[in-house]
Amino acid sequence: MKVLKVLLFFFISYVVLTPVTPVAASLPDSWGDADLYRFNILNITTDGLDLVLDGNYAYLAGGYSGLYILDISDPSHITVKSHLPLSAFGLTAISLSSIATDGSYIYCGFRKTSGYREQGYIKVVNIVNLETSGPTIEANDLFLDFTLGTSGRVTGLFIDTENQRLYAALRLGGLGLIDISDPSDITIIGKYNPPETVEYQEAIIDDAHKRAYVGAWFQGILAIDISDPVPANWTKVKVDDSNIDTRYWYLAQRGQYLYAPVADSPTDNTFDEGLAIFDLSQNFSDPGVAPVRIAYAAIPPEFQCESALGGKDEGLDGGDPGPHQITLTGNYAVVANGCMGLAIFDISDPYNPFFIREYEIPGQTDFPWSIAIRDDYLITVGENKTYYVANDVYAFKINPAADEPTVPTKPASNNVTTSPGCTISTSPTKDPILFLLVMFSLFCIIRKRRSQQYLGR
Repeated sequence: MKVLKVLLFFFISYVVLTPVTPVAASLPDSWGDADLYRFNILNITTDGLDLVLDGNYAYLAGGYSGLYILDISDPSHITVKSHLPLSAFGLTAISLSSIATDGSYIYCGFRKTSGYREQGYIKVVNIVNLETSGPTIEANDLFLDFTLGTSGRVTGLFIDTENQRLYAALRLGGLGLIDISDPSDITIIGKYNPPETVEYQEAIIDDAHKRAYVGAWFQGILAIDISDPVPANWTKVKVDDSNIDTRYWYLAQRGQYLYAPVADSPTDNTFDEGLAIFDLSQNFSDPGVAPVRIAYAAIPPEFQCESALGGKDEGLDGGDPGPHQITLTGNYAVVANGCMGLAIFDISDPYNPFFIREYEIPGQTDFPWSIAIRDDYLITVGENKTYYVANDVYAFKINPAADEPTVPTKPASNNVTTSPGCTISTSPTKDPILFLLVMFSLFCIIRKRRSQQYLGR
């Protein structure tokens, strides 16, 4: 009984008197070093302006090089399945800048890239028999011309397969609605273009809530009520984000949240590039209420393209080397960060996103512009740093040593962050093995003394 009392005394003393000791805890980081594959399959005139994945294929809007259909069944060995140059579309001196697909047809948006004449085309490529006879181009198309009152450089396409509608961001021409129920004879239903100077660069559609969200360049983000079947009757509100002198283009939506890469003004010599997140819930309920920006995660200045007076590379030859397309995967947002490669953000908590790391393409010869994800690979294509034209497709295999991706945990508010992959925890810790060894030693000492006392009697 005395032995038990002694052990109990030491146990209570250990619990009460032992100080709390912080312990370093390494968090698993699935965004470690990456295998990088460069395929040398595009020519020097190719702009990688849009990239859409469909099963084992990727469709690439190649600017003045036309349409590329890539076989991505093995992302580490991407090959060209088919290539349709501008001449195949009967076009010259016009850029293929955006694409959308329903799995049977590819809708190709073309735009003039110089001058003030807002001209563009939408052409349709049939891929029903892609495996056997290859792609074919439908005879019917849409010509959008300023003099005809249908002005619009096609800068973004969004397909609503359920309702057989195609939404087209037409830059200064507004937002167009196109009937694609017969892909061989597409027709424009109408467009929304109020009398004001707004650039409609890219659109995503939330059909469940009858909303369109548009990246409108320097004018911010537009939320458009598209519930009326007549586009001319649509209404919009502008997101109030005037405290950041920035440009918005590409967007991504997940549920009630909208994710928007932020590109800095090219001449203000500030570091305002990053990722903005907006809550759409109030706009879902009332189209007159604008979405609210709830969070902003900055890209560190050293990983932004504007890093010198007037910008490191911005403003040169009309280039746009900052953040462009975005894709969401699990708890992460991946942004094509132009001259700085790729930027990775943790968005597990939309109210507290944070920058994790960047991936820079060796030599900085290419600016990632378009990005998509297949399995464990990030596939990207963009512009060339020297000529502002892309010359290759890249694939990043993330954390190739891991059998299954791991998810880093965002540091809690009571933790001290030392790096994106390591935190110092303030939780109390005890070493149970050491405690048992100490207790066992004490037990042996006490037993030995009791034995000595017994033998001495």
